[in-house]
Amino acid sequence: MKKIKALVALLLITVFISGCIGVDPQTGNYSMKIPMTLLNEQVKREFPLKQKMEYGTLHLSDATLGSSKKKDKAEIKVAFNFTNFLMPSGIHGAIAITSGVRYDSETKNLYLKDPMLDKLELQNSSLAKMITPSIKQEIFKIVAEVVTQYPVYNLKNSAGMASSFVKDITIKDRNLYLNFGL
Repeated sequence: MKKIKALVALLLITVFISGCIGVDPQTGNYSMKIPMTLLNEQVKREFPLKQKMEYGTLHLSDATLGSSKKKDKAEIKVAFNFTNFLMPSGIHGAIAITSGVRYDSETKNLYLKDPMLDKLELQNSSLAKMITPSIKQEIFKIVAEVVTQYPVYNLKNSAGMASSFVKDITIKDRNLYLNFGL
């Protein structure tokens, strides 16, 4: 156990010296800052996407990731178009989802987690008047299910071995912070 702690300390010191990891003055923990602009670069590589589903096909595009006003949450805004045989031209709109971020240690990917609906806009105003809160919730569930499947960032190149020691994730000031520890 002492060897592992020594290795972690050596690794964190090496990465700290190289400028990738700093010490959070509020908590004293080692952390790495990832600006939302880098996260958006990954998101732009994933979108637009087309997902065939049981009830039709969902097209997602123009995804943008940012900080939410809610503590330690990200906000993703996505344009959507849901089509099926009953609605060949589909339901078009935009959705804003507030979400936490989770880390998968096997793939070293960051994914959105626990999504919550912030805002749903439909392009057809006459259709928007007919959409009930329960239908809005169903549209949100469909979009959220797809959005949470795709990584928003991969740590393989940016965090190296330190990515094995991610303790938690915080989001503030348009940045995502990976906090390291045992």
